[in-house]
Amino acid sequence: MNPKIDEIIQKKHIKWILLGLLVLIFLAILILVVLYAIACNVGYVYTLLIDAGSTSSKLTVFKWKDWPFQKNGYVEEVKMAKVQPGISAYKDKSADAFAALEPHIMNLFGQTIPAESRHSTRVFLAATAGMRLLTLENPLQSEAIIESLQLQLPQVGLMVDNPYSDVRIMSGRDEGIYSWITVNYLTKKLGSTVVNFYTLQRNVPPVDEKQTIGALDLGGASTQITFVPENNNPAPHTSTRNLFGKAFNLYSYSYLCYGKSAAEKRIWAEIIGNQSSREIDNPCFHQGNMVVVKTRKIFAEQCVSSKYADVLVGSALFPHNDLPENVTFKGTGDPTKCREIVEKIFPTKVCSQEPCIFHGIYRPNLRGNFHAFSGFTYVMAYLDFPIEGRNPTRDEFRQRVDAFCKRSWNDISASTSPDSRSFVSLYCFDGVYIDALLSHFGFNTSDSWQSITFSAKIDGVTVSWAPGYAIDATGMIESTSPKIDLGLLAFATSVAVLSVVMGGMKQPVFAISIECAILEGVQRHAWLGAVLERKRLGGQYVIALVRTLPVQTAFNYVGTDAQMNIGLLPASVRYLSPSPDRKQTTPNLRNL
Repeated sequence: MNPKIDEIIQKKHIKWILLGLLVLIFLAILILVVLYAIACNVGYVYTLLIDAGSTSSKLTVFKWKDWPFQKNGYVEEVKMAKVQPGISAYKDKSADAFAALEPHIMNLFGQTIPAESRHSTRVFLAATAGMRLLTLENPLQSEAIIESLQLQLPQVGLMVDNPYSDVRIMSGRDEGIYSWITVNYLTKKLGSTVVNFYTLQRNVPPVDEKQTIGALDLGGASTQITFVPENNNPAPHTSTRNLFGKAFNLYSYSYLCYGKSAAEKRIWAEIIGNQSSREIDNPCFHQGNMVVVKTRKIFAEQCVSSKYADVLVGSALFPHNDLPENVTFKGTGDPTKCREIVEKIFPTKVCSQEPCIFHGIYRPNLRGNFHAFSGFTYVMAYLDFPIEGRNPTRDEFRQRVDAFCKRSWNDISASTSPDSRSFVSLYCFDGVYIDALLSHFGFNTSDSWQSITFSAKIDGVTVSWAPGYAIDATGMIESTSPKIDLGLLAFATSVAVLSVVMGGMKQPVFAISIECAILEGVQRHAWLGAVLERKRLGGQYVIALVRTLPVQTAFNYVGTDAQMNIGLLPASVRYLSPSPDRKQTTPNLRNL
């Protein structure tokens, strides 16, 4: 072949190779610029969640990084406040429920949420078992409380996007699911994200759903069990939740009246029965402990004598005519008799679908590990579980409960502070009840308990359904980070590449002024620049990426803007050159 033709072909190949390299350089720089802009623009989003429980309301402020292209946010708790009593206590004067919450809400807003974020901070209120029970007893009263809150929360400037969905009585199934989300979020089963200066990435994706952990929650009025079943076949009490880009098939069921406080009142009513004596033996109290109870208050509980008690617990119990107003329980410290009475509230019904647990409720076969929290943990901690870092067996737990129940009240109270005695006096009953409840959930062999971790906290964070609710809500909250003009960034990057390749000005520096959301969401000007600097090393020009400069540093370096040669360039884009009269005080960009 003709040598000249070969030379022309080689030159064309070189030309295309150089053009390809230029395109790759452009794309790489564009990606870096976009990532810089995203990282600089991302701020925090805040939300206030009100957990309206049966005995109290917990107000928690959560925040998370508002990363674009991420469905759910990785939330963290900022601050929590507790308000007593629960909102169901205001059934006779519904407007007072908000009056009790308002000062605590405003105090939390002022202390934890930046002023510029308050107008966009979503507020959610979810009521749990206390209000579910009130709905059964008197739906008009529960509806009045919720409607009052739906009306009054937005009137004081709080952002309630949809009062009907954001302020509501939550189902027991959802409460269990949100608790499951919390447990698996805190144990890193739902993945995590790591952000460095140059990129943002999720370093650990969610695990396979079969590797997740089940959740066991024992509240005041209800208890929940939630886990991923062995197969994904359609079944009662199962549903699918999408979290962090992955679908999870969950079984979740909530038992009303089987929370610790509700069960306690039910057992006291069982013990009183038809007795008319003013002093009644109570095997669930320590020997020597004398406890006065108001009988009318016990029998007025929804889980004792309401028309729904026979459905929820198996039967309704009513006081007899000769029952004294006050009864003194005389503790006998007999765990065996205590168990016999506790078993009465777990009726056996015919299963409509196998397998099932008490009340004939369908429940798939248990699988994997579980995390028990809230009311499951208090007596556990008191009895010094876990044992050397491992979960207890059922036999080990029962042995310690029996030994504790048989101790005299004089012995117990002597080693207990006065403020704690009212709680500790119930731990004998709590231990017996937890043993029975877990057995009826299906943990009825001694070794099966070793799959359960009993802990109120994970990595220092208190386990509850609230963080799970917040995580799920992040997928519904619109991004509030300042918008990024990607077209401007792409155009500016093109100009930067051309300025380096074509050698326009002497050592030009390219910079873009943008609004950034940095440091706790505070809006500040920053410079995405110098993005490119044309350096001469060894007689050749190379492209170098220089990290972001604060605006004041950039102005000190630049001195005055150079005249712009390209009229179409947006005003926010400048060619910047060192001013001749600032050479002595100018910092060297290469050393920044």
